[in-house]
Order: sequence, then structure tokens, then C-alpha cells
Amino acid sequence: MKISYLDGFKIYGLKARTKNADELGGSGKIPALWAKFMKECYDGQSEIYGVYYD
Repeated sequence: MKISYLDGFKIYGLKARTKNADELGGSGKIPALWAKFMKECYDGQSEIYGVYYD
């Protein structure tokens, strides 16, 4: 992984609220959310940023 510092920009896309225990236990939302994003939102050319926050 390379740490980079960028000027500000807007992020848009899908969101989900989840817990670490759910993601580790197999009932997580993140895999399905990524699949939906790739199928419905991604144009195949733009850069992708995954934003996880607390």
C-alpha cells in the first residue's frame, strides 16, 4: 500500500452500515455492496476509492 496525499474531492456511491462482527461472521454487507457497485455504477474507466470510516 502506498500512502498518498490528495487535494480535496467529492466521493459518491453506495453506502451501508455494518459491524465488524457481521463482516467476519459471513453475514456482512460489504461483498454484496461491491458487487452492486461494479455492476450498476462503475464505468470501467474511473478511479475507485473504497471509504471505510467509523
